[in-house]
Amino acid sequence: MNAKGIGFWLGPALFALTMLLPAPEGMAAEAWRVAGLVCWMATWWMTQAVPLTVTGLLPFVVLPFSGGGTAGEVAGDYYSPIIFLLLGGAFLALAIERTGLHKRLATFILDRIGGRGGDIRAAARFHDRRRDPFEHYLQHLHHADHDADGAGGARGRQGRSGCGLK
Repeated sequence: MNAKGIGFWLGPALFALTMLLPAPEGMAAEAWRVAGLVCWMATWWMTQAVPLTVTGLLPFVVLPFSGGGTAGEVAGDYYSPIIFLLLGGAFLALAIERTGLHKRLATFILDRIGGRGGDIRAAARFHDRRRDPFEHYLQHLHHADHDADGAGGARGRQGRSGCGLK
């Protein structure tokens, strides 16, 4: 049996133990059941026994039946206008990326400012280098090798990785 199979059965078994065993001294029974649910969810998250979306829905299904609160109370704990604002922004960003709108907007802006970008181009270069300086360095090495030796002529010197680093 692989890790997914073990995790699939271990998670509910941990929750069942908290349902059968008494809560520790000073802990409410509902909190003990929630702790069991956390163990179940953590097991499924770590082993990826089921898709993460299914794991994330466990509180909505399990807590009302285990006495952890009503369905309305459980759903109310997850509701916040800020969460929906963040989700909306994430969905918009994903849609913009999937349609390629970000590239079209960038091309449009560069076409508009042309060669007179000045401060805007400098800021764009600074932002691009701040993202991952090592990646920028490797791209610089790659372009320098191609300029000096022709298209890929330096590969024999570089070894199998092609990055010029030993």
